[in-house]
Amino acid sequence: MINTEKTNGLQPVTLYLLALSEQLPAEEALGWLSASERHQAENFSREASRNRYLQVRAAVRYCLAQHAGCTPQQLVIERSEAGKPQLVAPRPLFFSISHSDDQLAIAITTAGDIGIDLERIAARRPCAAIAERYFHPHETDKLQQLPAAEQTPFFFDLWTLKEAFFKAIGTGISSGLDKARFTLTGESITATFDPSLHETETHWQFQQWSSGAGYKMALALRHPLPPLVKQPVQLQWLQLPVVTGQQIQAATFSESAAT
Repeated sequence: MINTEKTNGLQPVTLYLLALSEQLPAEEALGWLSASERHQAENFSREASRNRYLQVRAAVRYCLAQHAGCTPQQLVIERSEAGKPQLVAPRPLFFSISHSDDQLAIAITTAGDIGIDLERIAARRPCAAIAERYFHPHETDKLQQLPAAEQTPFFFDLWTLKEAFFKAIGTGISSGLDKARFTLTGESITATFDPSLHETETHWQFQQWSSGAGYKMALALRHPLPPLVKQPVQLQWLQLPVVTGQQIQAATFSESAAT
């Protein structure tokens, strides 16, 4: 089991990264899943998509069980009214997941509400048009001022931060992407929230990572009380032969900005 004791008075965040495959998880891993998860898997028409879903759910249950001190089958995961998954037994844990292509990120903590977003940078995505429609005008102006080669990576910097934040508060991006504005200056990330969100900037920690394989990843963590003290984030490369059936190399992420 993983030691989840506080580190120097802080409650660490553990961020697991796993490369997924399209094959069916091992029989033992399938036994970890709930009846509703197995039923949900039957809704996938494509075998590869179904296997990927089962693999994600098995990995999430495996990681949560390590922190909760129980077997994966003993976990009780429910959804809030907004649809956000939460662990209610055997003990509460905050967690968030995100996957893009064959990469999966799982963030777990006892510190507070958390959101993680992982995206592969897509060069053909109409970034300028999306930003113009959904982002805050200050963000759009900054994007347009950048050289063309820098616009797409910057767009995904902002997109992953916004996704992670709205996952953490449990509303999803339907709340309005422009209501959470981010300013990236050197190694710092500054957030400004619209009053309608009823959130205080000093309660939030944001971190971001980049991968040489073309991925961006962002984490949002709500602290219950200011002043904000940055929680340590422990990145672990997850190798689960019982889930994937083989060892797969995950993309290597490096921290690109934090505050």
